[in-house]
Amino acid sequence: HPEKYSNVIVVDGTGYGGYAEELYRVQKPVLLVWGGARGYRETMIGQSYHDLIAGSVFKVFDGSKRPLKDSTDRFFSMLRNYISVD
Repeated sequence: HPEKYSNVIVVDGTGYGGYAEELYRVQKPVLLVWGGARGYRETMIGQSYHDLIAGSVFKVFDGSKRPLKDSTDRFFSMLRNYISVD
C-alpha cells in the first residue's frame, strides 16, 4: 500500500533535538518507537515528542537501543499493525 507507506519516516530520535518545538504542528498519525536500553533520559526525549504530537502513539522497546536494527521483526510487526489500524 504505497499510499500508506509514503508517509513513513524512520529517524534516530537524537537527530530531532533542534526540531522539538515544531513537532506540535504535525497533523498526521505518528508512531514513535523508542529504544529503552538507551536510558531514562533518552526515553524521556521520546516521551516529550509524544506529548507534543497530538494523537501520537509512543512505544518503548525495553532492552533495545535501536529498535529498527536490534528488534527488526518486532519493529516491522508493530509498524504493520499500526498502519493497518490507521
